[in-house]
Amino acid sequence: MKRLRSPKDVESQPLKSGGPFVTRKDLAKLERLIRMTQAELAEGLLAIQTQVGKVATEQSDRFDALSQTIAELEAIIAAGADATPAVVAALDAVKTSLQALDDTIPDAPPPPTE
Repeated sequence: MKRLRSPKDVESQPLKSGGPFVTRKDLAKLERLIRMTQAELAEGLLAIQTQVGKVATEQSDRFDALSQTIAELEAIIAAGADATPAVVAALDAVKTSLQALDDTIPDAPPPPTE
């Protein structure tokens, strides 16, 4: 094997399968691949962020709808209407659903104290 003495020698040395040397062209190609991979990663992360926002909105909407239903059922009962066992059962079911949803969403951390 020819001993390489200068950077020019490295530039001209072809990459051989299992060989210890790479050319600047090889490095440039690898750099382009790395940059492309980073661009793909950035695109993927933005897609995930969009999906997280969608999930948060869906959960918020569901929480709001359940809260509204609970308020309406409690108002009916508080107004003195005869609450049938079905209405009371519906209220309990909605409260259970709301609590289950609340349990799946971690509580916000407390604000830092100074």
